[in-house]
Amino acid sequence: MVLTRGSEGAWYRESGEPTHQTGFTVDVVDSTGAGDTFNAALAVFLHEGLPQAVRKACAAAALSVSRLGAQGGMPALHEVDALLAQQAG
Repeated sequence: MVLTRGSEGAWYRESGEPTHQTGFTVDVVDSTGAGDTFNAALAVFLHEGLPQAVRKACAAAALSVSRLGAQGGMPALHEVDALLAQQAG
């Protein structure tokens, strides 16, 4: 189960207690399509395991709200990887 919480990130549960994935801080331009982006990224990365998929989906959704439009806001893989690398360092 996964519950998105906008800028607060998402909660997910595989078994046991729910786990929180924090959101990523970006300048919000347009939130149109953020949920669609999250769901698409979650599906794409689910083979990596739920924790990693939720983390990448949160990053993708954060990037999507920093641009205009639903389709135009969806980030490329290299952009998601760059945001994750930036947050790690």
